[in-house]
Amino acid sequence: GRIKFHFFFSTKRKRTMSGSRSGIEVDDGCVTAFNNLKMGKNLRYVTCKMTADHKKVTCEGTVAKTGNPEEQFKQFVAALPPNDGRYFIYDFEFKNADNDIRNKVALIAWIPDATPIKTKMLYTTTKDDFKKKLQGLQVEIQATDYDEISWDSVIQRCQK
Repeated sequence: GRIKFHFFFSTKRKRTMSGSRSGIEVDDGCVTAFNNLKMGKNLRYVTCKMTADHKKVTCEGTVAKTGNPEEQFKQFVAALPPNDGRYFIYDFEFKNADNDIRNKVALIAWIPDATPIKTKMLYTTTKDDFKKKLQGLQVEIQATDYDEISWDSVIQRCQK
């Protein structure tokens, strides 16, 4: 007799329609908000968040530039969610060693330790796909607690 073999797995990596390894789609609204921040120079930051069903990263909102950049950053840090991840696209304005004003557009991956494990894992695995959609990022900052996102530590990263 003949022996029949049935294979129930594929050796090819399955890719979703969005091309993301994690299967999470990045909404076009995130890219549009990023381009507005980068080109318009009137936005301080963009907040992007994973939907509750973990299928998409969407733009949660934007914040305009107001007043002192360091003070605005301190307000931003104070408002970070203590137990949920976010991606922020932040336009840092600072003075360099020659006292000239500089700007750097940074991706901040805020994934605090108190984030649920599945959510933490999905933010981490989706970050590269998210980043690829944003042409022109200059700095990347990964922060899991408030010490990693102080003004001084971030500006030090921007000055490199």
